[in-house]
Amino acid sequence: MLGNGESASPSTTPSFPLRLDYRDCVRAHHSLLTQHLGISHLDAVIGFSMGAQQAYYWACIFPAFATSIIPICGSARTSPHNWAFLEGPKAALVNSADYADGKYKDRGVKPLRGLHAFGRAYCAWAMSAAWFRQRLWGEVEGGLGFETLEEFMRGAWEVGFEKWDPEDLLVLARMWQRGDVGSLRADGDLGRALGEVQARVLVMPCRTDQYFPPEDSEFEAEHLRYGKLVVIESVWGHIAGGGANDVDTAFMDEQIAEFLQ
Repeated sequence: MLGNGESASPSTTPSFPLRLDYRDCVRAHHSLLTQHLGISHLDAVIGFSMGAQQAYYWACIFPAFATSIIPICGSARTSPHNWAFLEGPKAALVNSADYADGKYKDRGVKPLRGLHAFGRAYCAWAMSAAWFRQRLWGEVEGGLGFETLEEFMRGAWEVGFEKWDPEDLLVLARMWQRGDVGSLRADGDLGRALGEVQARVLVMPCRTDQYFPPEDSEFEAEHLRYGKLVVIESVWGHIAGGGANDVDTAFMDEQIAEFLQ
C-alpha cells in the first residue's frame, strides 16, 4: 500500500505527495498486476481495515477485474465517527514537543514522544470495552500475557509505533479519512456506487469494531447486488479481523472458504 513505509512513501520517496487517495493505490496495484505480471483477472480481492476499503475501490474502479471482494473490518465510506477518532492520534503526534511542527527532520531526530502519544491515543479504540473488561491484555486464558494494562500500552502500542515514520502515519491517516467510493461518482451517491458493483461481496465486520461498526456494513450489504453480510461475533473489536486470536481467525477462514466455493 502506498504510504506504508514499504512501498513508495514519504519516508522512502523524495517529494512524495502529501495528498494520497485509495484510488492511487488501486491503480498502482492494477498497473503492477496487468503490465508487469501479466495478470488480467483475480478470483478475489481480500483486505482488512484500510485493505478492506481498498477492496471496495477495486470493485468500483475495475468492476470486471475481480470475481469477488472480501472486505474485513472496513467500510466503503469512512464514517464521521471514524474520521473524528483519527483526529485524536494525529493531534497527539503533531502537537508533541519533539515533532516540533515537522522541524524534527532538520534536527535529525525521530519524535519518539509523538509516536508514543500516537500509540496511546490509538490503543483504546482498537479493541472493545468488553475486551478491556475481560483483561485480555493480561495473563488470562486467550490473553496477550502482559502483567499490567500499563505494560500493554507501552509494550504493544508505544513501542509498536516506534518503527513508524511520522509522515507515513499521517499520510495513511489522511487517506483513511478520505475513504469514500461514493466520491468516484459525480453525484457522490454511495448507495448508487455500491449498486453498480458487479463482484460478489462477502462483507465481514466485527460486532464490536469501534471504527467500522456492523451498522455501516448493513447499509453496504443492502445496496450491493451480490452482497452477503457475516458478522464476526467477538470482543476483540477491530483487530479481530487482523488475525488477533485463533477463534476469530478460524471463523473467518471457514466463512471465506465457503464463500469462494
